[in-house]
Amino acid sequence: MATRKRAKGAAKRPKIPPARMPWILLGALIGILMTVGAGLALWPRPAKELRPPVVAALPTRPPAPPPAATQPPAAVATPPEPPPAPAQLPAQSPTLAAAVPPPPPAVRKPAVSKGQLLVALVFDDMGVDRKRSAEVIALNGPLTLSFLPYAEKVGDQAASGRARGHEIMLHLPMQPEGNADPGPHALTLAQPPDERLKRLDWNLDRFSGYVGVNNHMGSRFTADAQAMGPVLQALKARGVFFLDSRTSPHSVGLSLAQRDGLPAVGRDVFLDHEMAAAAVDRRLGDLEAVARRQGHAIAIGHPHDVTIAAVRRFLAEMPGKGLTLVPVSTLVRLASDG
Repeated sequence: MATRKRAKGAAKRPKIPPARMPWILLGALIGILMTVGAGLALWPRPAKELRPPVVAALPTRPPAPPPAATQPPAAVATPPEPPPAPAQLPAQSPTLAAAVPPPPPAVRKPAVSKGQLLVALVFDDMGVDRKRSAEVIALNGPLTLSFLPYAEKVGDQAASGRARGHEIMLHLPMQPEGNADPGPHALTLAQPPDERLKRLDWNLDRFSGYVGVNNHMGSRFTADAQAMGPVLQALKARGVFFLDSRTSPHSVGLSLAQRDGLPAVGRDVFLDHEMAAAAVDRRLGDLEAVARRQGHAIAIGHPHDVTIAAVRRFLAEMPGKGLTLVPVSTLVRLASDG
């Protein structure tokens, strides 16, 4: 009775027709395959090993061929090959090129013939007043420029004068009469001889390229033969001449130099004891008169406005007067030749 009720209450399962069974199985198989494929696609894979980039091999230079065997000399000699051209240096920048000064030209020394009236114009005290010293350097030459050794950048200033064709001297400070100050490192009679020689070397080593020395002040010092002797000997050892500025009528510089075989000359005219244009012009007239009387003359002036202007005019007039401008060394040479 109970078995009959369960069978009656239970739902009846539908029956699958036998003809559809293969298709159902095929669909189930396709679903399984798709599930497996999706799982494999999502499964994490190990990272690939990074390989270095491929670099093309650089071409290698073939080895140099072995040197050819030395050939015996031919019967007829062949001319030697010209030497290879020197390698070109890299172009220098304008700044560096401008920083390297060109070699200074030689002093323009005119040829001197018999009967010429020779005039040397010396500018003392050069270098301290740099503005007016530059104006003197700009004048036509050859002038003779004597630089104070304690002037600022004295070597550069002297080189500028030499580049303009002027002759360069050193203006050696010495003790004057009275209380005037000749400047630092001046030679004085109160110094021991060793101290004087040290100061002399300091002055003479301040710059190079000078051909002679003349005294700055020195009216007291140049009158003392015992003090002047070692100074002139030192100039002789350095191969330079001495120009006696003759700041004192009692100077023994010129006579001692001539006695000891040191080339030397003396000044004839001072241009600017009076700082007036008319006075300087008169002194230039005296210079011309001395040159006509003895055939040559040496004038000393200073870098003052009136002197520079008067000398500029005189230089322009010299050819018409029959005067020849020469550096002091020309007159030193003539004096040494007798």
